[in-house]
Amino acid sequence: MKKIVYLLAIAALPACEKAANIPVAYEGDRIVVNSLVQEDSVVYLRLTRSQPPGLRPSRRYQMPR
Repeated sequence: MKKIVYLLAIAALPACEKAANIPVAYEGDRIVVNSLVQEDSVVYLRLTRSQPPGLRPSRRYQMPR
């Protein structure tokens, strides 16, 4: 019963969001390399391009596959 009350309380609490306009210097697109190397697995490597601050992710700014 307590679990149900906790779940209902968490679901009833709305999340708040406030936009903050903070000026950030942007020097152009850069190549970003993310990798994961594990001893017992294959190497995972992902290449992406940086985006200007404030833009939402879209297909237009992703590197072609």
